[in-house]
Amino acid sequence: MRVGQSALKALLGALALAGCGIANAQAWPSRSVHFVLGAPAGTAPDVAARILAERLGVTWGQAVVVENKPGAGGMLAMELVKGSAADGYTLMFAHAGAVVVTPKFLKAARYDPVGEFTSIGLVADSPMMIVAGSGVKERTLAEMVKAAKAYPGQLALGSTEQSTLPFLVGHSIEQITGAAFLHVPFNQPAQAMQALVNGDVQYAVDGIAPLLPMVKSGRINAVAVTTDRVLPGLEGIALVKDTIPGFVAVGWFALLGPKGLPADLVTKINHDLNQALGEPDVATKMHNVSLFPKPKSPADTLNFIKAEIDKWAAVLKKAGVEPI
Repeated sequence: MRVGQSALKALLGALALAGCGIANAQAWPSRSVHFVLGAPAGTAPDVAARILAERLGVTWGQAVVVENKPGAGGMLAMELVKGSAADGYTLMFAHAGAVVVTPKFLKAARYDPVGEFTSIGLVADSPMMIVAGSGVKERTLAEMVKAAKAYPGQLALGSTEQSTLPFLVGHSIEQITGAAFLHVPFNQPAQAMQALVNGDVQYAVDGIAPLLPMVKSGRINAVAVTTDRVLPGLEGIALVKDTIPGFVAVGWFALLGPKGLPADLVTKINHDLNQALGEPDVATKMHNVSLFPKPKSPADTLNFIKAEIDKWAAVLKKAGVEPI
């Protein structure tokens, strides 16, 4: 009889907890929700976060506050969310670098983006573009690679700092083609663009948004885009995969929560997130800054993140980039 009573109590306890979870998901949110991101205001992840915050604030009937916590490749923001309560009120608006590069590049980054966070959903991808200075004659990717093979280490390729995906794109192209660039990472994207305009570097890699106005004005030349498809407004620009079959490399943003976020709450946030991403006005606002909505389920988001971590960890290792 005692065993039966214990089993009954355990069952009732489990049902009570499940009931509380459902009730909590239905009542959530009862106060403001914070999107924490490891990037400064005005950057691509910040713009995407604010577009979604505005829309989801309407859906949830509560303010969605974008909290910028830049520095250390997104590590500071990731650590903040990692230590937050798993109640859905503090979420990580993560950019790819903070998830797949920083934990491998910075020894101080002691977080596991898979085991210590809850994957909620993918938000959007942020394609990258390879560009050439106006005085560079080799303006196709094939010509660029050929020149880098003929003159190893002499063609300078500018990018953002080593803890970012644009920096690794050049290394990935090298590893596939056998080319050899002089890699020049800059602390700020604007510094790389100024060096390109001045002729201090011959090529550069960055997200499309900051580059496109300069391409359209003729100050720099587009070489290729790193996506798997031709994007709206970029129909005349070649794809890297046309020269290097299968090559795709995009930045992206994902919504993560602390470890242990209740499954029913994850389902609700993912549903509302994907619904917002499917709305034409949200898509238009993102397209205007060269961001492209990529709604996914929590499970598909987790699998995507795992694949990206493996992909870029291999590039880092082969490039001989040592953690600092």
